[in-house]
Amino acid sequence: MMRDVRRKFEKAEWPRKAGGWLLAQWVRFCHATTRWERRGDGEVLDALAAGPVQVVLWHEHLVMAAVHWQRDWGQVVVLTDVSPAAKLAGEMQTHFGMRYFPMSTKLSNLAAAREVMRLVQDGFTLGVLADGPRGP
Repeated sequence: MMRDVRRKFEKAEWPRKAGGWLLAQWVRFCHATTRWERRGDGEVLDALAAGPVQVVLWHEHLVMAAVHWQRDWGQVVVLTDVSPAAKLAGEMQTHFGMRYFPMSTKLSNLAAAREVMRLVQDGFTLGVLADGPRGP
């Protein structure tokens, strides 16, 4: 019974939206109350001058990348897993001006891949995670 309730909760849109908003507020608070040193902005701008780039992150950098990507650098589309946790992370990123696409590891992603490629052709930067549950 609890499993059925959990599945319904995970599939519902409002918990993901509310959780994404709460997580975004927490990230903003953490960012505002800690010290950060930014490096490499010049390299990012040089690469962006040639067109959209691909941003590759490890999981531990995912959350703060949303804060540190400057909106005037252009829009980002992030590929995520279809898991509830990944969708929640994607929803949080929307509060920082990013878009996300859940991509299944078991089903065909042809339509989603075409949409992502269209966005890249339109100038979006592509964000991906280079590691997974089993490591890089």
